[in-house]
Amino acid sequence: MRPDPERYAHVYCRSRQQKIYFEDIARQKKTSVSRLLLSLAEDGLLRQDRPAAPRNDKELDRLRQTLRERDLEIQALRSDLNRIRTAGWADARKAYDSDGQRTEFSGQLEAVLRRGPVNERALLEAMEIDRSNLAAIRTLSQELETLEAFGLIQKGVSGWQWIS
Repeated sequence: MRPDPERYAHVYCRSRQQKIYFEDIARQKKTSVSRLLLSLAEDGLLRQDRPAAPRNDKELDRLRQTLRERDLEIQALRSDLNRIRTAGWADARKAYDSDGQRTEFSGQLEAVLRRGPVNERALLEAMEIDRSNLAAIRTLSQELETLEAFGLIQKGVSGWQWIS
């Protein structure tokens, strides 16, 4: 079978060095020069569909500044989310008066502990606390210690359990 002459496209290189350059690259990639040049042309055409890279330093600086601002916004949102999630636990000591009577309390922890003994891992999962969030874990531990000091919960071999 002979090659179809209508499919030929001739490339005239700018210099002999350029031709040698393309031949060397094709040899390294273990392909023909024509396939190498076709893939380079297709990649170039596909790149036109992508957003253009920054053209100058001002545009690059503007994009970096925008990225920094977005990072700060994300950090502030994460901080707010963490504060909201731990707000109920941070006020644990305020939730009981001096006699140990409950004045107000986050129902989520009470509901979890009233189910029966709950170990630390299950408690973190039920309270939707990420194990890497040390601040929330510390706050929850303080609340559990406070509840235990008032005699409302106890820690057994099976985990934490509501007493009263």
